[in-house]
Amino acid sequence: MSAPSESTSAKKLLAILAMMLGMLGTAGGCWGVVGSFSSSALLDVQREALEAQNTPIAAQQRELLAITQASAAKWGPYVGVVQALNLVASILLVFAGAQMWRAHARAKVLAYIACGSSLLVDLCIAGLAVAQQLELQDVMGTLTPTGADPNFSAAMAGATRVVAVFGSCFAAGWLLTKLASYTAICAVARRPS
Repeated sequence: MSAPSESTSAKKLLAILAMMLGMLGTAGGCWGVVGSFSSSALLDVQREALEAQNTPIAAQQRELLAITQASAAKWGPYVGVVQALNLVASILLVFAGAQMWRAHARAKVLAYIACGSSLLVDLCIAGLAVAQQLELQDVMGTLTPTGADPNFSAAMAGATRVVAVFGSCFAAGWLLTKLASYTAICAVARRPS
């Protein structure tokens, strides 16, 4: 007699998890869409501020900014589309979680669709982030302030790699956590109420 109660409790817990992941994804999707459209304007403001300065460091910052602007122009449209899809998939995940909570008959199908689409979007977001990081990593590590110690360039390249590896490990861990959550949500959604 305790099995239906445990099943219901697990469904409710994972319904809450689905809604929380969906809300986080919705916030991230909104921020990503706004960020992809506003990043160009923000970079233009930075460029204008740096053009007023006539120092060696400002020249180097302008060079870095030009590289960043080129990368943003190249990847921005893809990021915007993927973040818009993230917004849709996340809203669907919130809806699926709500249907699981209510033990709706279609909750299982909605959970499969929501988790599957969220996983695909998460993989696309991760792929775009890796592609951007790889493109910018080498350039960032080679920019050395004028008049700096020659060892500084090697130290900067090493620090850039460490930050990139740490960020990649964090992103991979978060992606695996979400994959485990999606798997659990789908597994529990299959159970009869």
